[in-house]
Amino acid sequence: MTRAALWFAASLLWSLPGAALADQLPDHPHLYVHGVGEVEFAPQRATFFLDYSGSGPTIDDARQALEPKVAALLRAAAENGIDDSDITAAAASIRPDSEYLDGERVVTGVTASRQVHVTLRNLDRFDALAQAGYGTDPAAMNVRLSGRDDAALAEAQRAAVADARQRAARLADS
Repeated sequence: MTRAALWFAASLLWSLPGAALADQLPDHPHLYVHGVGEVEFAPQRATFFLDYSGSGPTIDDARQALEPKVAALLRAAAENGIDDSDITAAAASIRPDSEYLDGERVVTGVTASRQVHVTLRNLDRFDALAQAGYGTDPAAMNVRLSGRDDAALAEAQRAAVADARQRAARLADS
């Protein structure tokens, strides 16, 4: 595809969303104003995302290096009152380890990896589970705090509408 044809295709794709919106806009002059509303509330759960890996000269060796780490996490989760339905473990992924010697790729071993997600609903156990998870030697561990508070959501929506009205009033006065 030539540069001119690529530019035309990109500009056509760029203009399609605008053309679709043109039919939705009113025929008379109008103003669109965006409002922002924020509230804070305490999280109700924490989801731990743990990545494990183990290496060895063979697939069996790599899996034998990996599985004790995952088993230790599952024991720690049970000790912290985590229900089995709040644990998701992906199947093990296997990849060859290699290096290049004299321009040739040489397989030097195998790495097995696995991701495990653990949802903690009793945040009083957060520190204990975080320490236990860290103690299982994950390659990486991340945590996402989440929850839902309908009253806080309604308050944020009211604040966003009020903000949008203030912005519209400022624009109308200018």
